[in-house]
Amino acid sequence: MNKKEIMDEIYTMLDKIDELEHYKTELLKRLPFKVCDRVKLAKTPRITEKTAPGWLRSKHFLKKGALGTVSSIIVCDGVNYYVKFDNETWIDGKIERPVSDKHTYRFGEDFLEASE
Repeated sequence: MNKKEIMDEIYTMLDKIDELEHYKTELLKRLPFKVCDRVKLAKTPRITEKTAPGWLRSKHFLKKGALGTVSSIIVCDGVNYYVKFDNETWIDGKIERPVSDKHTYRFGEDFLEASE
């Protein structure tokens, strides 16, 4: 490719990036939840060794009604929300302890509802 062809390719890619940014902006406007929105679990997720082994230690607080904040949104296999929960704890033996750095948990919008 010569310099002109390379520059034409770059401008074409930049135009596509602009189109994707516009699409993303429009999509985010239509979502039921935004980053920083307060949400709660609409139902208790099924957490087992088979379905969600990484969440087994979180099962005790990931229950219907658990309150949290949307920390980010990703569009991958549908729209997914990453939520940090207020009451995240970990179990040390038999003692429930607070978490200093909260984790994020990914949920589709069917698992979330607005918090009052």
